[in-house]
Amino acid sequence: MSPTVSLIIAALVSAVAALICYIVSLRSGKAGPTALINSGGAYLGVATLCLLVLEYLQ
Repeated sequence: MSPTVSLIIAALVSAVAALICYIVSLRSGKAGPTALINSGGAYLGVATLCLLVLEYLQ
């Protein structure tokens, strides 16, 4: 698997996780900016873990 494919997979998985985190944060009553910060943190965390796993599997 090329590095480009790994980056695309990590970005897509992270985007889905961040969107879910944003929706859950809004439904739980958090303000919009707080939910956005939470989803950004989730995006970075999931992207990092995805890249680590994908690099390990190569």
